[in-house]
Amino acid sequence: MKRILIQSSLILMSALIANGSAEEIAITQKKIDKWIETRQIISAERASWLGDKAMLETSEGILSDELKALNRAVEILSENSTIADVERENLQAGARRNRALQRDVGSQSAHPRNGC
Repeated sequence: MKRILIQSSLILMSALIANGSAEEIAITQKKIDKWIETRQIISAERASWLGDKAMLETSEGILSDELKALNRAVEILSENSTIADVERENLQAGARRNRALQRDVGSQSAHPRNGC
């Protein structure tokens, strides 16, 4: 690309030298130099953007995978929490039954039946 730009510049310069004044040649040379500089900046920015874009796409993929893993972990914790809630309710119900039985046993021993 650079070689084509330089060749184009030289062809234009040759044409201008043959037909134009030194001032016109200098102005044209400055315009060509500025055009080449602009093309180089555009090329560098494009290359930089493509690198940044690839990095962002990679980061997006990694973060997306991490989000899926976190959502699954929350789901598992929620399931475990539900199981623990059921177990706790069962244990509390058993504890209530035990307390009721202890009261019954305690009241029976406080009031023994005749003949027992």
